[in-house]
Amino acid sequence: DIMQIKEGFIICENSYKEGFLKNVKGILNYTFLTMDELTKKILFDYRKEAIIKISLDYNINPESVKEYLSYIKYIDLFYDHPKLNFLKELYDYLNKNNLLVIDNNFKQYLKTRPISILGYEHTKELDYVISLLDADGYDYTYYETEKNNNVKRDVYKFDYIDDESRFVFNKIKDLLDKGIDINNIKIANYSSEYDFIFHRLEKYYKIPINFDADKNILSVPVIKYLFELIDNNYSFYDIEDKLKEKYPNSIYLKNIINIINSYHLYNYESIKTKDLFKMEIKNISYDRNIYENGIMLVDLGSPNIKDGDYVFVIGFNQNNIPHVFDDDKYLDDIIMDKLSLDTSKDNTYYEENVVIHNLNLNINYIISYKMRTAFESYLPSSIISKLSYNIIEPSNEVGICENDDVIMYADALDNYNRYGVISNNIKENIYNINYASYDNRYKGISSDNLKKYLPEVIKLSYSSMHNYSQCGFKYLMSSILYLDKFEKNLNSYLGTYSHKILELSYKENFNYDEAKKEAIDVLLKEKKDANYGNDDPLTNKEKFFINTMDLILKEVIDFNKLHESKNNINDVLKEFEINLKYDEGKLEFKGFVDKILVENGESTYVTIIDYKTGGDKASLNNVSFGFNLQLPIYAFMIKESNKFNNPIITGFYLQKIGPADYPDFKLFGYTNSNPDVMRHIDNFIDSSDYIRGLSYKKDGSISSKSMVITDDEMNKLSDLVRNTIFEIYSNVREGKFDINPKIINTSDVSCAYCQFKDVCFKKEEDKLHLESKDFFEKEDKQNGVD
Repeated sequence: DIMQIKEGFIICENSYKEGFLKNVKGILNYTFLTMDELTKKILFDYRKEAIIKISLDYNINPESVKEYLSYIKYIDLFYDHPKLNFLKELYDYLNKNNLLVIDNNFKQYLKTRPISILGYEHTKELDYVISLLDADGYDYTYYETEKNNNVKRDVYKFDYIDDESRFVFNKIKDLLDKGIDINNIKIANYSSEYDFIFHRLEKYYKIPINFDADKNILSVPVIKYLFELIDNNYSFYDIEDKLKEKYPNSIYLKNIINIINSYHLYNYESIKTKDLFKMEIKNISYDRNIYENGIMLVDLGSPNIKDGDYVFVIGFNQNNIPHVFDDDKYLDDIIMDKLSLDTSKDNTYYEENVVIHNLNLNINYIISYKMRTAFESYLPSSIISKLSYNIIEPSNEVGICENDDVIMYADALDNYNRYGVISNNIKENIYNINYASYDNRYKGISSDNLKKYLPEVIKLSYSSMHNYSQCGFKYLMSSILYLDKFEKNLNSYLGTYSHKILELSYKENFNYDEAKKEAIDVLLKEKKDANYGNDDPLTNKEKFFINTMDLILKEVIDFNKLHESKNNINDVLKEFEINLKYDEGKLEFKGFVDKILVENGESTYVTIIDYKTGGDKASLNNVSFGFNLQLPIYAFMIKESNKFNNPIITGFYLQKIGPADYPDFKLFGYTNSNPDVMRHIDNFIDSSDYIRGLSYKKDGSISSKSMVITDDEMNKLSDLVRNTIFEIYSNVREGKFDINPKIINTSDVSCAYCQFKDVCFKKEEDKLHLESKDFFEKEDKQNGVD
């Protein structure tokens, strides 16, 4: 009875508060606090800045810091234990750094008015709070939740989630047809496993549902730009200005500024706050449209549920409802039990009591559960047997939604044709459907979608061009829709590590051990980014191969310095970025070259080197089809760039540094055939110790086995690269993303390792069969294209 609740402080959850206020009549003076807020008012709180300070000083990710700090309110209960001692250390850290908040004035104010505790189960946590209130003489009353009589309810059982979902929509349609207001219909216990079918049925039945907005807005442009600025370590003053300038109307700008202000981040290097931003942004929801008259998704105990409402409780399965808490927290159940605090088992027990209490309210519940989805099997909730609910197994209804009936009937025909199963859906079919006639082939992208997804500036690189050359559809999936996921593995991590070591080897006063520490930091950051922010340490296997690479890399460094010292090299450019712009800035072409050796004199001689730990080969075969263009692209970009003065390319090479090629570290690629140019990379006498296979014959001419390229051939290659770039650019602008995988001779060079082969539905006639073409072949000997 609300009338007996004295004016003063109401201690309850926010969801309970909403229901409480709906029943208040007149003007009454209440102040609302949650149990956690009350505890912090009585004891202490901490400033939000504590999270970032502890994270940086103790090298702990911010999410773990938040969990650790959630326990310090129990410090008076702690005993001697390593985990608890660490929490005491954090408490002392907060105290020492003035990060604790103690509000003595509010403590006194709390004593001036009655405190009413409402809507909480009698838990050990509650007992702890009551002990604090008793110790300081507060005037409080705990109103225990009244136990109501068990209501016998029907529960609908379904074999599949699809059948359960159809049942819900059929029942909702039936209620609407009977004149029930849509705002009196709710769906409880909704989870993401229902997303696909519920979104489909919403359209088929034309029943509006207010789905929850997705969280974690990391892919939003303003957030991507934020992390770009953070990666470049801009100050937060500059970050705020740049965000306001570039995205002045972004609805997320306020969220970002609130994070900066609430954590006082202006005092920190932005690069060090990246993990904190990831933690906060995970909890920010996308913007969404709300139907004024639409079905709400609610929690079972939501204050938005009113007497007389119709509430569909779906997914009434074990471990789902009630929720089962796992013993996976920093303070495990053994410690929590010794502290006389709630364990995971306690929380599961309380959760079940709350669910049962809600199910016994005077609400029209329609409860259902499924036995399986396409990926998982389920058990019914234990509450069903505990409360002796009546289980009903309804048959599928047809004739309510034709579109969905057709899909249901097609599923039944699939099972019949594949497995010989004759279901009731086949027997009861009332539709004549065009079964197995659907054409699932890719039919191009519409002009509207092209405008929607195609960026104003097309950004090409070697890898994106390679994707397009393999298959236009692959480029669409990867570079326009961003559906690919680059899976990091041991080889890629070793590549990252090796490239960083070799880059650092050119620093003045180079020290391998110091370089190794820096390279491992880079590797760990890459692992963390690839694993969604998880701090995964190096495995023993990774450590073993890194140590193996150390032995190889030390020899590679000695090999490089020995041969480079023989030449007149003025500069070594590492991880050198070249960015070219065409078509009034609408096309950007970017590349990073691992190493460029530069000799400046009367002319500028440039040697291009790309490190490889894998099985790549230096070849100019099939460049006219867009393959093997990485080194030619680098040569083209250097010639096009204004960063070099009329450069002469001495050669472009791969340097194989993986264990499979040890101990041969010779450069493998193409050398300028002009002897006067050649000597600027290696002035050898008979055969080169620096470049693989490069040698002279006895008559002084270059051996026919040597991989050399003339200036004319290099110019022709540059023209080919330019034409390929602009051809792909033009095709992308026009939306030409055909499924056209390439088969060269008998080798599948497109589909073998493609991530998208399960969605492209290619046919044999889509494949483009080519005959291998050597760049150096004479025109009259070149093979044609099928």
